[in-house]
Amino acid sequence: MPFSVDVHYSGGAAILALGDRLIGVDGTELRAQMLSEFEAGHKGLVLDCVKLAACDSFGLGELVAAHASIVRRGGQVKLARLHRRFEELLEITRLTALFQIYPNEASALASFTAAAGAKERAALNHFLNPDE
Repeated sequence: MPFSVDVHYSGGAAILALGDRLIGVDGTELRAQMLSEFEAGHKGLVLDCVKLAACDSFGLGELVAAHASIVRRGGQVKLARLHRRFEELLEITRLTALFQIYPNEASALASFTAAAGAKERAALNHFLNPDE
């Protein structure tokens, strides 16, 4: 089954509804889609992960890389409606410290503020440089 993402927009943010897997090259495609949305002017991205049940290390790495690239450039990335398996993966890998996670799309959209952006950049810096 090919990688799939449905995109819609709300209040200047792009909402990317992910398919059921993020395996191998899927991660590269997601990263390209996220960067494309950001470069098109959507500084806030919400990833709706309700269907995302399968994710490998490559897919996860690409997600982290896209998140880091966007946050470093002043954008924000939120995760919403996590599938149980994906949530467990984020907990096991301790990436819950990096990503801002919300129970639904509405709460993720409401969180886009300048203060939240600063907090997200601080979390990224701490994640990448834990000894500082």
